[in-house]
This record gives sequence, C-alpha cells and structure tokens, in this order.
Amino acid sequence: MATLISAWSRFAPVNDFRVIANLLQAVVCALAAWLGSLGLPLEPGAAKAWPLASLALSCLLHFALARRGVEGSRGGFAPDLDTTNQTGLLPFACALIYSFAALRLVWFQALHPLDIEGENLFLGGQSILINLGALGLILIGGLKRDSRIVGIGASVAAIGAMRVFGHDLWNLQGLPLVFSMSSIGGAVSVGSWVWSRWNQDSPDRRLPD
Repeated sequence: MATLISAWSRFAPVNDFRVIANLLQAVVCALAAWLGSLGLPLEPGAAKAWPLASLALSCLLHFALARRGVEGSRGGFAPDLDTTNQTGLLPFACALIYSFAALRLVWFQALHPLDIEGENLFLGGQSILINLGALGLILIGGLKRDSRIVGIGASVAAIGAMRVFGHDLWNLQGLPLVFSMSSIGGAVSVGSWVWSRWNQDSPDRRLPD
C-alpha cells in the first residue's frame, strides 16, 4: 500500500502523499518487528525467505520512487513538510531490515543439514551479514557520492560493531569468531578509505550531499 501511494504521488505530486507513504512503510516494518513476524519460526522447512525478499524489493522500489518524486512535490495540507525528503530514507531502512531477516532465514536453512557447530556458525553468520551489508552500503555510497547512503552504512556498521564486541567476542569461538571480527574490520577499513578519499577531493572537508 505504501509503495502504491508513493507511485501515485508521481502522477499527483502532492507533498502529503509522499511523506505519508514513507511514514506508513516505517510503521508497518516497526509493527512487524514488534509482533515478531520478522523472526519467523527458525525450523527446517517452516517458512521460506521469499515473502521477506519481496517486501525488501517493494521497499527498494518505494525508495527509488521517493527519491525521484521529491522535486515535483507541491501543495497539499503541509506543502513545506519534509522538503529535503529526509523521510525518503525510511523505505530504504525497511528494505535493509527485511533483507537481513530473509538472509538470516536462508543462512539457518543452509546450516541445518550440515549440523557443524550449528549455533556458533549461525550467530557468527548474522554478524557477518550485518557487517558485509554495512561494507557494501559504505562502498556504494562512496562511489555514488551519496552521503545519506554512507551514513546509513555507518549506522549499520555501528550496530555490527556492538554485536561483535558485545556478544560475539564473549560467546563465540573458533572460526566463527575470527570471521566475525574480520568482517567488522573490513567494514571499518572501507569506511576509512571512503572518508579519506572524500577528504582529499573536498577542500572544505565536508561530505557532499
């Protein structure tokens, strides 16, 4: 529904439609997380990842529509509301949450037949997914000169770091711990490279919009 409202705002570019669609997407995602719908029963064959993947794709489509439609938004009950399209990042954040939930389920299904350090690998794999996602976001944002995507990537990296140093370091052992620590190291390294590159290209040392 939120994606449809966002699509409709392209044809009837009223500012209210765009903001309501962005907020509605966030509310639905928050309710799903609060009700436990994103966790799903982690049992072999109990659920498939495609519903979560379809939600992630829908949110990405919404994000693309929200970014393109902001210039033409006008009128409505609140024409000056969110003119910089800050709420346009909400569908992207929802897409990341749905993607993580889907990949988490796929990872569980892949590990179950192996039965090798199952819980250790499963927990470590979740941290790796978070940190690889952060690495990818920072890299893509850096290449596209999009400070908002880099900011989201940095936030995801912070979540990954808290998980690695607050949980994995004390509860995991062996290769899962090594890979988990390496993944956050990779995300930090890429972030440092992007930051130094932008500082070299920007005399005023500010991130471009």
